[in-house]
Amino acid sequence: MPNTEKRFKKGEIICRPKEMVMSMYNILYGSVGIYFDYGTPEQVDVVTLREGDFFNVISFLESRQRNTTAVALENTIVSEITYDNFSGEARQDHEPFAAHERPDAPDAEGLCGHLPRAGAVRRQGEAGGGAR
Repeated sequence: MPNTEKRFKKGEIICRPKEMVMSMYNILYGSVGIYFDYGTPEQVDVVTLREGDFFNVISFLESRQRNTTAVALENTIVSEITYDNFSGEARQDHEPFAAHERPDAPDAEGLCGHLPRAGAVRRQGEAGGGAR
């Protein structure tokens, strides 16, 4: 199932707080403002998103209510990704992401064993007298 394109006019609210929007969005054209307490004296501008940016990702992946408002800052086109088309694409693309499941794939230690432990890095920084 292909992603659905949705169009929003400047100033149109795309998502509201407390909504359970079971979609995430990729901005194809335009820009979206993300706000806390939108339209109130306490309004806080969180971020401005542009073409290529995604929003509502955490709410989508964790199946939880939004806590911000998303507003089209200009005429905007987004690609709506729902559970159905997300799951379908994930199933189609499973093989490239499943390299760790192959019997001949290196284990996590094999992939990361060359990295120093966090404590060792901290000790090196402390010993060097680096800036804090």
